[in-house]
Amino acid sequence: MSEFGAALQAYNQEIVKCLEELKRKREEMLDIICKQETNKSVLERNINVLKGKLDVLNERLDRDKSIFEQYEHTIKETEEGFKKSKGILYP
Repeated sequence: MSEFGAALQAYNQEIVKCLEELKRKREEMLDIICKQETNKSVLERNINVLKGKLDVLNERLDRDKSIFEQYEHTIKETEEGFKKSKGILYP
């Protein structure tokens, strides 16, 4: 029985040792996960800031393109009118 008891005690000690190692690895993983979640939060905030900036830029770009098109239209009409008036004045 003493051999059996000694073997059982050795197995128990090995199980305790394995459990301690698993707990240590679990704590390491928890630290890694916490760091990753922090990084994720930072990236999500940065994405939201950049998305907001992109939205503002797109609005300005649309507005500026519209103004540009108005200039184009005004220039074209003015040039056509000028050509017509030139033709009338200098046939």
